[in-house]
Amino acid sequence: MSTLEQTDCPECAQIIHYQPQRWKTEVVCSNCQATFTVEAAQPPALPTDENIPIPSHLQGQTDVEESPSSETVPSSSPEPRRYSRSKFASVLNSGLIVIVLLLLLGGGIVALIMWDTNTEKKNKEQRQANGNSEEITYVLAGKKRVKLAGFEIGVKFVEYGPIRVKDQQAVVHESSGSLLQIYLEMRSRRNNPMTYVSWYGNSFDREGVQQVATLTDENGNPCEMPVFDDVTGVFGHTAEAILERNGRLEDCLIFELPAGVKITDFKELRLTLPMENIGNSGNIYFKILEEDIRLVGGDPQ
Repeated sequence: MSTLEQTDCPECAQIIHYQPQRWKTEVVCSNCQATFTVEAAQPPALPTDENIPIPSHLQGQTDVEESPSSETVPSSSPEPRRYSRSKFASVLNSGLIVIVLLLLLGGGIVALIMWDTNTEKKNKEQRQANGNSEEITYVLAGKKRVKLAGFEIGVKFVEYGPIRVKDQQAVVHESSGSLLQIYLEMRSRRNNPMTYVSWYGNSFDREGVQQVATLTDENGNPCEMPVFDDVTGVFGHTAEAILERNGRLEDCLIFELPAGVKITDFKELRLTLPMENIGNSGNIYFKILEEDIRLVGGDPQ
């Protein structure tokens, strides 16, 4: 639908609305009935190429097209290169790190083993130089028990004084002199019956060498174990017994001091018990302190 246009009547100046034509239009005034011609409006002249402004965002492209021989100015900040890391290289690096750590760990273990071996060798040489090839751990008498292969043993108490014995006629006698009496208490934890043979008055074979219970002072001076052949029993002594599981027994070992030595001359005594008496091997060691020895009657000579 065409758009109406308006014009003024040249006779009466009345505003006339008309339908414009392509070239010219005959218009009749609705007020004075005058007839006049209205020329069609001319379209505006198109601008020439020289007058057409070039948009700013296209000016660079136009310059390049018009001047193909022009050189491109390089950018002052080139785009940084991007490198892709190989997965194989990552795995290889991780493997090398693990190998280095394992080598360091293995070297530390080897060094520790060598150090421990050298230390043990030096300790063994030192013990052999001191006349003792076995490392000894003493248990404090009266304070702790020793557990070995289902067998428990501890020193109940130690006395220094006369001992009581029974002769052939079952008459009890008391010794005139004082002796060391070490009272032991034992318990079996074995499921099968166990045979116990007292250390008092007996020796036990260990690879062809006879082993006996010994008592020495802190300097290694020995105390002798007297054996009374003319008596049938010593108070507190158990010569032999069969122990069932959880069975208990007590025994007493007798020692005498070296000639000219008083009981007060000792700071501590060291008791060694070979375990062949119950079918085992090796030794158990107890340390008896001076203050833990009871003095019973008479002068402590």
